[in-house]
Formats: sequence, C-alpha cells, structure tokens
Amino acid sequence: MPDGPGEGIEERAAAAHVVRPTSEDRSVSWLRPAVLVLSVVVGLLAVALVVALVQDRGGAYPGHRSAESIRSLTARVAPPTDARVDGFERPGRLRSVGPYPWRVAVGRPWVAAAGVARAAPGGGTVLVDPGRASVLVQADVFRPVPGAGLVFRWRDAANHFSVEVAPARDAWLLVRTEGGVRTELGRIAVAPQGSNVRLALTGSDVVLTVNGQQRVDDHDDRALAGATAVGLSAPTDETRFDAFALLVG
Repeated sequence: MPDGPGEGIEERAAAAHVVRPTSEDRSVSWLRPAVLVLSVVVGLLAVALVVALVQDRGGAYPGHRSAESIRSLTARVAPPTDARVDGFERPGRLRSVGPYPWRVAVGRPWVAAAGVARAAPGGGTVLVDPGRASVLVQADVFRPVPGAGLVFRWRDAANHFSVEVAPARDAWLLVRTEGGVRTELGRIAVAPQGSNVRLALTGSDVVLTVNGQQRVDDHDDRALAGATAVGLSAPTDETRFDAFALLVG
C-alpha cells in the first residue's frame, strides 16, 4: 500500500505516462533498418552506373575522346573540310557516310552509342562504297585489339587490303590479303592505343599516316583494281571507332 495519499497519486501518474509500443510502432521500427539498407543499395547502384558511363567516355577506356593526347592528334590530322564524316552521334545501327550507306560484309551490324562505333560481339567488317578508287579515308581508333583497323579495295574477306594493329600491339600494319593469303607490305611502329589513322589512295599508291607518322607504299593491286569499298574491321567488340571521314577524289 502507498505510504500516503500523495505518493499513491504520483505513482499512478508516472505509470500513466509509460508509453508501451504498439504493433504499428514495432512494424515501423522493423522497417527503418530495411529502408536504410535499400537506400544504400540504390545509392551504390547509381554510383556504379555513373562510373560505367565515365569509363566509357574518358580515361584509358573505350571511346575516350576527351583525352588531351587524342585531341592534339586528331587536330593535327583533321579530315579535309569537304570530306564526308560519320561522327556516330545517332545511336543504333550505322547508317551512312554522307550519301554512302554502311553495309555489313562480315558478321552482324555494327552499332553507334555515345558518339563511337563498335562491332557486334564476335567482331566483323562494315563497308561503304564510294565507287571510286582514289579516296581519302580516315578514322580515330581507340583501344584497338590485334587485327582491328581499316580496310580498303575490299572485294571479299579473302581479297582486300587492310591497315590493322600488329599482334604485339606495337605497330600498325599495311596488309594485302589475296586468295586468303596475307602479305605484310609495311608497318608504322607506334603504340596503337588511341590512334588517328589516315589512308590516301591514288591508283596503286597508298599514303598511310598514323598519328602524324607517314609511310608511302606503291603496290600491285591489279587483282583488286575494280574493288572500291572501304570500311572498318574488328575481331571483337572491344575496339571503338570515331569520326570516320571519306573524301572521294
């Protein structure tokens, strides 16, 4: 029993202010950690997405057009002002270089995304055909793998010329493929990572320029004299291409 009337009242008043958790309160208490965990997960996913986009646009990743070294290279060997240029700005399948439509020669259609072009998984070759043998062709090539590069005088996969990355990735090779037999005609010893590649074709003369370094080659192309298609080739979907330029002589 209480010692006095006042003490009993105070105890009852204190007991009346004790808040006992309801079932709703217990549910809210349980949900708070779950909401916190979910927020953290969503935040991490957002960060991962941003990092992935940055990696594809800058630094030593595919499509890193923002690198200062690449800017200086492409500025030094910019395409002629009257050249047709496909900057691959429209996403989806490649469309055309001016009036010359892209077509698939090997593999599946290539796609453009974030201002660069790439092959489908498994690689392939895409072409445009200006119908003239005397042309200037140029492209920026990023993170090329061995065998990736430009092709010209294309008749089919067994008969064409190519400028491609060497197996050791230490040079660009000028290669003639005739009847399925490959012959190396020359090379420019530069690190292929992030290269501007230009071909000036006049008759049997080939002037190859990579990052400002030039090589002139005079070859016998009578077997491919009627072949006028030029384009891009890659054995995988890792390599990225940008600013494909074509000037018809």
